[in-house]
Amino acid sequence: MKTFALTMVALICTLRGDPQVPVLEPVESAPKAIEGLEFSILTQAKWTSASLPGGADLVVQLRVVNRGANPVCFPTLDTFSVILTGPDGKPVQLAGNRDGTIITPVIVLSPGKGFSYPLSVKLRFSSRTKAMELEFSDRTGGMSVTPVEPGDHSLMVKLRPAPQDFVANGVYPAPLWSGKGTSEPVGFKVDAPAP
Repeated sequence: MKTFALTMVALICTLRGDPQVPVLEPVESAPKAIEGLEFSILTQAKWTSASLPGGADLVVQLRVVNRGANPVCFPTLDTFSVILTGPDGKPVQLAGNRDGTIITPVIVLSPGKGFSYPLSVKLRFSSRTKAMELEFSDRTGGMSVTPVEPGDHSLMVKLRPAPQDFVANGVYPAPLWSGKGTSEPVGFKVDAPAP
């Protein structure tokens, strides 16, 4: 069944003249050092909603690199929030209420090592509202749906110490990062939906 669905998608794309393999151009914010770790946000230069039901999955990642001399643990649960700024210049925090919490990992970073933490982001066209919507989740169980307009946008990440006492809940091989700050923004363009 899965093979049939993929074949049908490829056939539809071929008949419409669309390329069968999407082409992504990555963009990354300038790295910013905050208390021994370096943060940047990566995404794709153009965000386009898919004409298929459910919309298009987008690439958005929080990149964390240890620039210090010692290992550090970076908890991913409730230590950052993503802020979207649209063509109107107004920042919107992408977050949602959680019905339940999914515990996300603590990442151990040796000196000079990095990790790209993927976020769940989808752009879709709503037939109900006749507008594009951004579905966002930081993988902790919460989700938000935010209307977006075509045009130039940017994302940045606001970082904060973990509100939970991770040390009391387990033994970690390195100290927990407890910095605070904001990454540099990364710019991208949201394309208008196809008619």
